[in-house]
Amino acid sequence: MAKLKDRRDRLIAAVDNWQRHHRPAGVAYAVSKKFSDDKANLLVVALGWYGFLAIYPLLLIVVTIFGFVGAESLGKGIVDTLHKFPVIGDQFNPGTGSSNLHGSVLGLIIGLVLLLYGAQGVTQTAEQAMATVWNMPESDRPGFVARLGRSLAALATIGGAFLVNTFLAPIAAGHGIPLYVRILLIAGMLVINCGFYLASFRILTAADAGWK
Repeated sequence: MAKLKDRRDRLIAAVDNWQRHHRPAGVAYAVSKKFSDDKANLLVVALGWYGFLAIYPLLLIVVTIFGFVGAESLGKGIVDTLHKFPVIGDQFNPGTGSSNLHGSVLGLIIGLVLLLYGAQGVTQTAEQAMATVWNMPESDRPGFVARLGRSLAALATIGGAFLVNTFLAPIAAGHGIPLYVRILLIAGMLVINCGFYLASFRILTAADAGWK
């Protein structure tokens, strides 16, 4: 038994010594060790749960608004795309008097409330993840009001990125647009998205960390 333990210890020491002298292996091991030490799997589950709670109310809001607007305002392409969703299917026929799916003020309100709850859960869990990654003591972490303010600011940043991409992406992919204009638009979107991505990380990080 002692010999087996000795062999195991020597094997572990050899592997550890090897990863210390090989940067790619060292980085991979450090990331996995940090992930384990921070119990990041629990944070990932929380992010997934709140993301789930945010996506489905968003789908409810979109479908409800589409039910109010009507098919003619939407365009045939959007309606055909929605028909391919398993949850929606052919029942979605806005503007045709369908009794199965139509605009609903109550549905819109419920969707907005649940979307805000789920989105807040995502951003506040992300704040907790950032504090854990930066090893912030519990006593130094922001209180409820400060945490809520960061969460709302992060939501505004993410929403801004969504709106910018929604506006620019169809133009960049549209027909009849000169190639150089499309290239410039795509390059501009890349820069803008990187900026939004960096800003959201900076907002969600309460630790005293620089932009770099």
